[in-house]
Amino acid sequence: MCVNDTTSLAAFICGIFTIIAMIIIIPSPTIIAIGLIWLWVLFMQLSEYLIWIDQKCGKVNNLGTNMALIFNLTQPIFAYLVLINISTNIPVVYKYSATSVILLYICTILYQMNNNSKFTCIKPSDKCIGLNLDWWNKFKNSGFIYLITLLAIILLLVRPMSIAIFSSLFIIIALLISMKFYSCNSPSMWCLLVVVYPLFLTLFVKILKIKV
Repeated sequence: MCVNDTTSLAAFICGIFTIIAMIIIIPSPTIIAIGLIWLWVLFMQLSEYLIWIDQKCGKVNNLGTNMALIFNLTQPIFAYLVLINISTNIPVVYKYSATSVILLYICTILYQMNNNSKFTCIKPSDKCIGLNLDWWNKFKNSGFIYLITLLAIILLLVRPMSIAIFSSLFIIIALLISMKFYSCNSPSMWCLLVVVYPLFLTLFVKILKIKV
């Protein structure tokens, strides 16, 4: 998600601090759950740090590539597992719907992985400064499926709804910004946006005095 090893590591460390600050300021189950999910997202930065420091496709790059693949594709799954366990006031039909969505996502990803070769080394593309997360290119419609799944899980399981809508809009806006300014490798350009999300969410909750 970052353009070199330094920014990747800095984003990972700063992101941890912003998550901790968010949880300290708003110590509610919903915010703690969101913090855990965002920490999972942040591990992409640590994965990319390992990839950046070994651009000769050695063992470190291979480790980082495998970590990035796992942390990236399992983000909707991890979000579901965390949220389904803290969603006490969610209608049962919403929980069943979220479960159906995530099972469909898992089946789709497993099918795509079974029909593609293994990913052993990630490097930047020739004309892009960001890393080329190749599974987004090789898995058919994977970006769209990932986005719809993640947004569905958030909107179905995160409460209050205002936080679900804010988080969904943040993800969509981050995607649009990435696509606007980085026409290639936009999945690898979310670096700063990932770090600041906990700060924006904290301000949103505090300014609007939302009960969580």
